[in-house]
Amino acid sequence: MANKRITVFSNDPETPKLFLTLKGEVVREVVATPSSVSFGTLTKKEAAEKELTLTVSEPEKVKMTSVEIADDRFEAVLKEGDSSTKATYTIKYKGSDTIERVATQLKVNLEGADISTVDVPIRAHVVGDLKYTSILYFSKRGEAFKSRDIKIESRSGTPFKVLKAEDPDKNVKLEMDKKQGTEVVIKASVADPKKAYSPSVRGALVIKTNDKDEPELSLRYTISEGMRRGPRAARKPLADPASLKRKREALGKRPLIKPSKDSKKEP
Repeated sequence: MANKRITVFSNDPETPKLFLTLKGEVVREVVATPSSVSFGTLTKKEAAEKELTLTVSEPEKVKMTSVEIADDRFEAVLKEGDSSTKATYTIKYKGSDTIERVATQLKVNLEGADISTVDVPIRAHVVGDLKYTSILYFSKRGEAFKSRDIKIESRSGTPFKVLKAEDPDKNVKLEMDKKQGTEVVIKASVADPKKAYSPSVRGALVIKTNDKDEPELSLRYTISEGMRRGPRAARKPLADPASLKRKREALGKRPLIKPSKDSKKEP
């Protein structure tokens, strides 16, 4: 079952807005299980496989004729079942030499349906050897900003070095741990705690390493004093059901939009 909410606007000063809820069953030509294929985080050149089952909702009317993936780093191999009505495919990823976020689609071609194709999203995130958090948030707790520890570590256990760490905008102060190896910790804190950061300040830290794949890391940050909430406004009491019914009936007897004086009359 699926629910959809529709908002109806009127020129009734007492009921300028009404909400209608529609309930129904969504029938898909092809059901994909899972609904999308995610390979998660992969290292460079790492291959992986995932399974995908495609099921035709009305096999007496609709048939699957073929499947295809535009990105040649992926391949769909039939594992079991009938490729026209219900089948399980092995989605193979061959790997990548580049650090990137990969997004493509498996296209299912159909016959006898109102639509000619159904697309199933496929995603993968290819990373390097260094593991770190790319987004930092400094929030104010009471009168002070909370500091953050930036931990950079090697996935393979290979020693590396952080050569330099800085904030070009000078909003964040960085203190690097002298001990380096397979893990480096950098303490980050707001440089001027007394400065007003309202509503927020954004920037990026630059960290330089001796890693061949990622010689320079860019870590985005946000400094915010937090949301200041005012007193909650009093809610307008809801009208009784009988009153709402009368207003809906009256609404149906009048135009939703009042014609303007300048509107031209049709001959």
